[in-house]
Amino acid sequence: MAAEADDEIEVIQAIYCQPGEITVSRDGSRQVIVRLKSTTEKSDDSTRSTEADLHLSLSSFYPSNAPSISVRSEQLSRSGMTQLRTMLTQAAEHSLDRPMLLDLISLASEELQKVTVCDGKMRTTDQGGGGNSATPEGRKASEQTEEINGSRESSADRMALLHLDHMRAKTQYIKLIKKWTSELFLTGRVLFCQRLILIVLQGPASAVKEYIVRQRTCNVDVDSKGHSCKERMMSVLCDIGVTLHHFRFDNFDVVEINSANDLRDFFYKYCMQDVFTDHVRTLKHFPGKN
Repeated sequence: MAAEADDEIEVIQAIYCQPGEITVSRDGSRQVIVRLKSTTEKSDDSTRSTEADLHLSLSSFYPSNAPSISVRSEQLSRSGMTQLRTMLTQAAEHSLDRPMLLDLISLASEELQKVTVCDGKMRTTDQGGGGNSATPEGRKASEQTEEINGSRESSADRMALLHLDHMRAKTQYIKLIKKWTSELFLTGRVLFCQRLILIVLQGPASAVKEYIVRQRTCNVDVDSKGHSCKERMMSVLCDIGVTLHHFRFDNFDVVEINSANDLRDFFYKYCMQDVFTDHVRTLKHFPGKN
């Protein structure tokens, strides 16, 4: 199952692509370390951040065998890290024989968000005997009893900017993109500017991640011989929360842009100056660069 595990790791690397977010080692067993960070605003307008490193070690029998899991954080107590590790291990045992790494990372991220919102108090287990929060039933019960004051990361809209190296079968590729964004209720734009191809996605975090998984694991284009192939050269330039100043698209469309100035004007028109400055202008294929 080595090839399947490598495909799964590639998807995770595409999602967690910022510097320092992920480390992958293939010496012997496959080791994946993901740096998770959760930030929320407090009532006094200050912010609180919680960070944790999630270590996943895959044996040659993965996914028939669950990965070995450990959690390390300077901000969580030892008991808090143990509780989170136990929850993830139990979730992994319920997911044997199918890809689970992204689900485990997402679950860990959700729980870290709860810790941050609750001002550092670990709430990953039900002390009153109400169920195991690692199971779907337990997680549902836990979510129903929490008061998060509307700041849950998992339910907040996200904006992701994807970069594609090329499209050989452009009509077919765009048709598939539109199909997936419709199914997942995502809005945004596909932008073509000379050699540069960008996809802006807006919608729930779970839908954005599902789209990225599909684009990395399904046949979307054709290779130089005309054979169907997966997208191996997509990168996630950013995946951020949609703030009040960002424009919210109400549909998904394709935009052809002629020049670097027009591309800049597009991002400025839709109040995404920060995205353009931090993630677009520095790209290798940015119009005008040699």
